[in-house]
Amino acid sequence: MNRREFLYCCGLGITVTTLFKAETMPKRLLGRTGVAVSLLGLGTSHFHRLNARECTVLVHAALDAGVNYVDTARVYGNGQTEILLGNTLRSRKRDGIILTSKTRSRSADEALHDLHTSLRSLRTDYLDIWMIHDFRTESDWRAMESPRGVLAAALRARDQGWIRWIGLTAHRNAPLVARALETFPCDIVMIPVTPVIPSESAWLDIIIPSARASKPGIVGMKLFQDSLRAQSEPAYTAAAIQSALARPLSTVVMEWETPRELINSIGLASRAPSLETDSLALTA
Repeated sequence: MNRREFLYCCGLGITVTTLFKAETMPKRLLGRTGVAVSLLGLGTSHFHRLNARECTVLVHAALDAGVNYVDTARVYGNGQTEILLGNTLRSRKRDGIILTSKTRSRSADEALHDLHTSLRSLRTDYLDIWMIHDFRTESDWRAMESPRGVLAAALRARDQGWIRWIGLTAHRNAPLVARALETFPCDIVMIPVTPVIPSESAWLDIIIPSARASKPGIVGMKLFQDSLRAQSEPAYTAAAIQSALARPLSTVVMEWETPRELINSIGLASRAPSLETDSLALTA
């Protein structure tokens, strides 16, 4: 047990046995990438609500507990979240972390500027996954098709070794995202587990048929329809996590605010049902 583990265990009343048990959290293959990711990933879009020390402790707690999928974006905290992560992750073994960031830019030049800024801020030579952020409109589709659009930037970045895989995130318009998976070379898709707009159909029911052919890694986000309820009702949190992990998702990105929340969630994930193919059962 290292000093960092000792400090956050003592401060939060987490036992060493609980911590080590969390390190056995299962993994699933990330679609056709061939890499294994933790069933729960660390999201950072809420880091602006925490102070720097809380963020740092949370990142180290997640990694020490077996989380290897770390999700951020250029826009989080106006770029400050990437800087904080870069300073925190510099002490960790880089090849043990699946590091993801995102761009909202739609032109190739602006997107590549975002990418190189992300690389500098995160203190890394490459991203495992670079995502085209918040894909939802026909104009986004045209930008993907354009020779000077964001997809062209992503393809160039992959060829240059600046990224390993190309991703797509979406909060709305599931049918358009399903079409995109059939048309564009996306390795990963990140989608809400619960609809952002209540009137929308369940995302997975729309996305999975398209994903069967291209076999992208499917990353879940927005697990809770009611975040206040999730904070106050452990049974609601447990049901949401286990229900999500019963579906063909590689990982679900969580926005923990304390190591205690993290450890409790990982305990729930360790009891999630196994999927037969381990690669999301997309051929079922």
